[in-house]
Amino acid sequence: KAGIWDIHEGVAASGQKMEAPAEDNIMKGTLPLYKYRHNLGQRYLLQKGFEKVLDAFRHMEPRIAHVVTDDQFHAWKSAEDMNECGEKSAILILAIHYVIEGSNNGAVYIAKAVQKAYGLTGRDGVYHLLPYGDEIRTKWKAFTVAFNENQYTEKEMAEMIAAGRRAFGYMNKIAAESYALPE
Repeated sequence: KAGIWDIHEGVAASGQKMEAPAEDNIMKGTLPLYKYRHNLGQRYLLQKGFEKVLDAFRHMEPRIAHVVTDDQFHAWKSAEDMNECGEKSAILILAIHYVIEGSNNGAVYIAKAVQKAYGLTGRDGVYHLLPYGDEIRTKWKAFTVAFNENQYTEKEMAEMIAAGRRAFGYMNKIAAESYALPE
């Protein structure tokens, strides 16, 4: 009867290992914190996306439902770790949210290019780029009005600008890595 050991042996036979040079540096205590935080972000994205698919299949396939339990979903732990190793200030999190929310404006143009390049129509394949559909301007205006109604100190503004710049840098790095797949 086939089982988990067969999978283990089959994967091990490929010679691939999960350990990477970064793990060696973690074990030595020499990996810079910013690189560790970046890795947490990458792991979170991978886990969150995979867990969503796994949960959907769990409801369709009894064998998966038999094995997979709620306590096996761990993406939230990576999110908590990012919080512990990253931004401590809620106001800085708001600045990062500004970057993400604001990117929806430029994404409208990216969505049009994606639709043209791949022959897509409506929101098919570009839903993540058009989360508000035709309401983007209304939603953005409401966001900026609410944001500007708050009071921020000069120090908070300087810290939010720095956090926003870091967020842009992280987003650009993630994009560069994900589009750098081999041909």
